[in-house]
Amino acid sequence: MSERNLLEPPKIVTVSFDIQAVYNILDTLESLATHLDHSGTSEWIQRTASQMSPELTRELHQVTALFVMPAMKMSTLPHQDDFVAFIDAIAAREPVQLRDEYLAVLVREVFGNAAQLNKLPAPPKPDQLLEHAEVFLRWMELTFRDKNSNFPILPEFHELIIDPVRYQATVVTVLRRLWYGYLEEDWKRHLALLQECVRAYQQLNLSGLTALEAIRAVTGRDVSLNNLFDFSTPEHLMFVPSAHLGPYLSKLGSGPSVRIMFGARLPTGIAGPTALSRSDVLVRLNALADDTRLRILELLAHEGELRAQDIIARLELGQSSVSRHLTQLCATGYITERRRDVNKSYTLNADRLDDTFSALRRLLKR
Repeated sequence: MSERNLLEPPKIVTVSFDIQAVYNILDTLESLATHLDHSGTSEWIQRTASQMSPELTRELHQVTALFVMPAMKMSTLPHQDDFVAFIDAIAAREPVQLRDEYLAVLVREVFGNAAQLNKLPAPPKPDQLLEHAEVFLRWMELTFRDKNSNFPILPEFHELIIDPVRYQATVVTVLRRLWYGYLEEDWKRHLALLQECVRAYQQLNLSGLTALEAIRAVTGRDVSLNNLFDFSTPEHLMFVPSAHLGPYLSKLGSGPSVRIMFGARLPTGIAGPTALSRSDVLVRLNALADDTRLRILELLAHEGELRAQDIIARLELGQSSVSRHLTQLCATGYITERRRDVNKSYTLNADRLDDTFSALRRLLKR
C-alpha cells in the first residue's frame, strides 16, 4: 500500500503580552547599531545614534554583534525585568563560560540562520572560529553585511572574542555607559505607555489562532511570505511592544516559545492613550514623507506589480538606497512583497493607504 501524504492541521498557538524590559532594551541597542539601514525607526534612535562618539559607536557595534544579538536569541536571560541587575549578573559570570555561552548561540542561531538563508553549509564549530580569525571574520561579514550594509566588520571583533576577560569587561562597560548615558531616561519616559499598550492588547480574545493569524491580528502585518521564522514551530508567542521599532517586527528566540517585538500601538477598536494612536499614525505618515518612497508608490499605482530591479532602473538610484525604502514601505504595509523565481516583486496595497487616512481622521476626532 502506498503512503499517503496527509497535511497536518495548522498548529494553534497561545498568546501573551509583556514588557520584557531586558529584551526590549537589547532590541533598542540593535536598532541604534543598525539605524543607517532601517529608516523609519523612532526619532530618538536617529538622534541618539548621531550624538554618540565614534569610539562609543565602534564599541556598540562590537557588543551588538558579539553579545546583544546572541542574547536576544536566548529563551531566558537573568533579571529580565531589571536591566541594571542584568548587567550586574553578566559582570559576575566566569569570563570563559560567559564567552563560550554567547559564542555558541552566535554560531548556532545567528551564523546558522545566515547559512540557511544563503543555502550554505553549516558554519564551523566555535573552537574552529576562535582559532582561525579569517574564517570567523568571513562569517561575520556574511551574516551582518547581508542585512546591514553599514555594519563594520573589523579585525578587532576576533581579537575581542578570543580574550574572554576583555570580552566580558567590554560588554559590561559599554552596556553601563549606554544605560546611564542614554537608555535609562528614555526607558523611564516610555514605560507607562508600553504598559498601557500591553493592557490594551490583553483585552483581545486571541485564542484559537495559528502563529501567522496571531501576528496578523496583533501587528496588522501578513508575514507569510517573509523568512521571519518557521511558523510551524512555535507553540507560544509573546508579543512585546517597543517605543522605537517603528513599523518593523523583530523576532527573538526560537523553538516552542518566541518573542515578537512590534511598534507600540493601540489595537483597532480598543480605547487607550492618545499618545499610542499618535505613535502609530506617525509611523505610517513617516513612510509617506519622502520623495523616493512616494515615487515608488506612484510607479506601483500606475504599473501594477514591478520587480525590484525594475524599480531601481526607473528611479535611477542605487540598489541599497531603494532596498531601504522598499523595506520601510513593506514594513508599514503600503506595499506587498512576493518572490517570482529568484526575484522580489512588489505591488501597492491601496487598502493600507485608506486605513492610514482613516486612522488619522479617528485621531483628530478624539
